[in-house]
Amino acid sequence: MKALVFLVFILNSAYGQNPYETVFKPEVKILLDSALPLMRSGNLEKCLSIYEKILLIDSTNLLIYGNKEFFERRLKKYDKAVETAKRMVELSPNDPNYYLLTGLLYYKIGDSLNQKKYLEKTINLSDKILDTLNTDEKYRTERIKLQKALAMIFSGDEISGNKLLFKLFKEANLPPEAGGIYPYLNKSRTELFKTWLGEK
Repeated sequence: MKALVFLVFILNSAYGQNPYETVFKPEVKILLDSALPLMRSGNLEKCLSIYEKILLIDSTNLLIYGNKEFFERRLKKYDKAVETAKRMVELSPNDPNYYLLTGLLYYKIGDSLNQKKYLEKTINLSDKILDTLNTDEKYRTERIKLQKALAMIFSGDEISGNKLLFKLFKEANLPPEAGGIYPYLNKSRTELFKTWLGEK
C-alpha cells in the first residue's frame, strides 16, 4: 500500500493514470517501498536510480515511466526526461497527453523541430478523441481541450490556443479560486510549462 500512496503523491496529474488500478510485481513493490523514505528526504537521485532498476523488471509500466520522468525533470535532466516521455508515447501511442509532455520537454531543451512534431500530433489526436466523446464526459472533454489549447500555444498559434482556454473557462463557470482552467489564463509559455507540469 505504501508504494501505491507514494505513486499517488508524486505522479504528475497530467499523466491521467490511476495508480490504484495498477498491479505491481512483488519485487517491484519492494523497490517502490525502498524509494519512499528517499523521496521524503528529497534524495531524488537515488529515487531515480531505483526507478531505473524497476524498469529492468517491468519495462512497460506507464506509471513507473511517469514517475521516472518526474524525477528527471525535477533534477533538470531534461534530455533524459525527453527520452522517457518518448517511451511513454511508444507505450500509449493514442494518448495525446504523452505527445504534449514530449513536445513541452522538447520546448524546454530548445528543439523546435521535434517540439512542433509532437505538438501537432497532440492537436490531431485531441481532435480525433473529441469527435468520439459523449456530452456527459465533461471532465475528459475539458482535459483534452486543455491539452489541445496548450499544444496550440506552444506550436505558435497562441491566439487560437488562448481563445480556446478562455472559452473553456467560461463554459466551466467556476470562480478563479476553484482552479480548473483559470491558472492557465493570460500566462507566458514559461508560466504555462510550470503550471501544466506542476513545477515551481
